[in-house]
Amino acid sequence: MTDPDDEESLTRAPSGALATELSEVKSSAERLRARLKEANRLPKDFPKDELDFLAGTLTETPGMSAEGALHALIYGRDKLSEIRGAAIRVAGDDPDEQNNAVERGDMIDMALALLVTDIGTALNRYGGSRVSDAEGAPGEDRVPGAPPDADYAAIAEQAEALAVWADAVAGKIEPSAPELESVERGMRDVATLERQTGLETRTTRHPGRMERLGNGLRVVAHGAVVALRAVRLACDAGKIAVEEISNALTGQVTEIIDAVNRGAERLEHKIAERRSEWEGEPNGKLKPAFKPFSIFQDRLDDGSEGPEMVVLPSDEFWMGSTPEEQERFELDEFDRKWESPRHLVRIDRPFAMGRYPVTFEEYGVYCDVADIEMPDDENWGRGRRPVINVSHDEATNYCDWLSDRTGAEYRLPSEAEWEYACRAGTDTAYWWGDDWDEKRANGASDIGKTTEVGIYDPNPWNLCDVHGNVWEWCADHWLESYDLPRSQTPINATEGSSLRVQRGGSWDDHPWDLRSASRDGYRPGLRYRSIGFRLARTLTP
Repeated sequence: MTDPDDEESLTRAPSGALATELSEVKSSAERLRARLKEANRLPKDFPKDELDFLAGTLTETPGMSAEGALHALIYGRDKLSEIRGAAIRVAGDDPDEQNNAVERGDMIDMALALLVTDIGTALNRYGGSRVSDAEGAPGEDRVPGAPPDADYAAIAEQAEALAVWADAVAGKIEPSAPELESVERGMRDVATLERQTGLETRTTRHPGRMERLGNGLRVVAHGAVVALRAVRLACDAGKIAVEEISNALTGQVTEIIDAVNRGAERLEHKIAERRSEWEGEPNGKLKPAFKPFSIFQDRLDDGSEGPEMVVLPSDEFWMGSTPEEQERFELDEFDRKWESPRHLVRIDRPFAMGRYPVTFEEYGVYCDVADIEMPDDENWGRGRRPVINVSHDEATNYCDWLSDRTGAEYRLPSEAEWEYACRAGTDTAYWWGDDWDEKRANGASDIGKTTEVGIYDPNPWNLCDVHGNVWEWCADHWLESYDLPRSQTPINATEGSSLRVQRGGSWDDHPWDLRSASRDGYRPGLRYRSIGFRLARTLTP
């Protein structure tokens, strides 16, 4: 049985500092809407209408219950952060690749940033545990987005219709008593959260956020039922005139609550149906979002997107170089030993590999958040160039940070995973053949520095810059030969070398160092201008 005190809290009006902060949220939302209205030269695909609609829902929070406002704020924070990450261009971004974006520091960006900040301040008034409970379990919103579906369009239309209906009913109520004020707030809660549900089902169709909104709607609907019960009790006690709580009003509120619960149930059913499709494929196949060779990006907890990752299937390949290849490239005794004996390696578990080496742009986000100094770029430029001058330890720290922010397991690849990904099913010195071609990669040329990632053709598995540009750290400890055969699990040498493996060669190397089989070992604390790294990600079944 629900505690009566808890039930009453569902319809309580915001008060004190929370009420003040919600007024600030409303003012910031109105300011953003004004900036959007004033703007007359926005990029063609800028999500102006979406931003205006969302800001409009947030102007309603001061008139909602404290519980309803909590759910509206959480959704608004996540959605606004996502939009800002996609539609605001920072210095160094290519305008041609972000033709729907406005510049960082633009009046719209400043208004948007202020609104996100005010939402965060308001949420702080609830306390961390209360917000966490409303958000749900970590990782809920990291399920791949649902594909287009006519049912979602119908749900969005139903949500908007319910919002209009709830607004109309709220407008009929003349709050002459606290009990009626609670009913009015309940209808405002329903109207606002239904509008946000409609927005989500029309746009991102993000299952985690839709589930969260559905949970919020069920809570505020229950609050409205509690408020109606209080009205009836007050009427029986003679504190409210009978005509003020007419059968029509009671009936309409009840119908709205029933429709809300039916809508939430329908949405839950649709999401469950999608999850079943993702997770229930026969014979242990991967979820559609993790189809072999597909490209995906995890979402960070601030709504921004992580690095591009490519899904690689389980299979087997020959690791190391043949005597013929060693002879062709005139390898000395040590280099031959490092790549021998050639042996068959089984990749037992599908995994994801970074499409590109980690860039300065991506690593810079981590540096800003962790308040650490950016690595030296040697005056070559940052942006989309691979990050350099990072140690093995620093690369591992970045993986840990990204794992915390996404809920996924990011790491450095094992040496076997790296060569498997580089070869991409080929058996030649380079993925394109046995002869070095400086038009296909940055190495053994007169360029003399790193180049932006992705400007050369990808290998057959859509991975770029696997040969040249920067050496890439791997998770393994360095062992000089393959006398201990490699596997998907990294070598962790409890005795012997403390060096870590590097793969791929760099802009500063000769063709024999740039082959798929080439390898070297360095101290984990080493930083150098030709050393970077690439991510791997574990795929959880």
